[in-house]
Amino acid sequence: MSNDHPAYLGHLEINRDDFQERAWEEADLVIAAGARLDGITTRDFSLIRDDQALIHIYPDAEVLERWPSGLAVRADAGPALEALAAAVSNGSAVRSDWRGGLNAAYRRFSEPGGVPVNGFLDLAEVTAEARRQLPADAVVITDSGTFARWVHRYFRFGDPRTQAGPMAGAMGYGVPGGIGAALARPRSPVVVFVGDGGFLMTGQEAVTLAQERLPVKIVVCDNNAWGSILTSQQTRYGEDGIFGTRLESPDFEAVGRAYGLHASRVRETGEFAGALAAALAHPGPALIHLELDERDISPFTGQAQSYRV
Repeated sequence: MSNDHPAYLGHLEINRDDFQERAWEEADLVIAAGARLDGITTRDFSLIRDDQALIHIYPDAEVLERWPSGLAVRADAGPALEALAAAVSNGSAVRSDWRGGLNAAYRRFSEPGGVPVNGFLDLAEVTAEARRQLPADAVVITDSGTFARWVHRYFRFGDPRTQAGPMAGAMGYGVPGGIGAALARPRSPVVVFVGDGGFLMTGQEAVTLAQERLPVKIVVCDNNAWGSILTSQQTRYGEDGIFGTRLESPDFEAVGRAYGLHASRVRETGEFAGALAAALAHPGPALIHLELDERDISPFTGQAQSYRV
């Protein structure tokens, strides 16, 4: 679904905003189309209540058997939803107003400026700038990590099959995934957002990008930390409980150049637009090294937001 559609309510994150929680509480019917309903999207399989009817649409019977749904439909999501839309009415004005209010809340939620940052580089503005410069058919890939939550919140996807990411928090997906996307959709720009930790796992595959002249653009979100684990340590044990989660990242700009990529470094928000424009204009692969502040782990507050004493 286009993220600009009036029925879109945002990405179902680990942390959900109040308007998403309210929508879920008020819903009496859940239609899960094309979703496997994993542990993340269902809050460890506790999100769907006993009093909520569930229609589960998925092409794999094995997936349908994992969840006790009221109606399991083995079908591709697209044709199934088209048939469903043709069979139901447009709904009442009350329902339309309910949906409109939730969509308006999402639009406010996905605009930069709502989360104060401590460093000089704001990933919300970076993500919004990427959305402005990229065409609707651009494929945007996020590796696993808390940096990806900024993209999930602030990037508005348009065309189908333009968003990709790993399942169950598997790090190292980004750069190899970019190779696959570039081969599968050679006419579409491909941009990979990856953390410093994820790039250190499989970033050497950028050599393949250079060798095969695949014009994938890599944005390394470097906060010198295993961010999600660091946040958990801080939340549970305080600063004294942090162990093994702060990194001494290499010079990723230099690494990119050594691999044969066009490379640049961004230290402040205002520098990103020019860096991205140059990377997109370059005919081959490119890398942008973002130097982020460790404190700006997540675009959420409370326990989801990292802190540093």
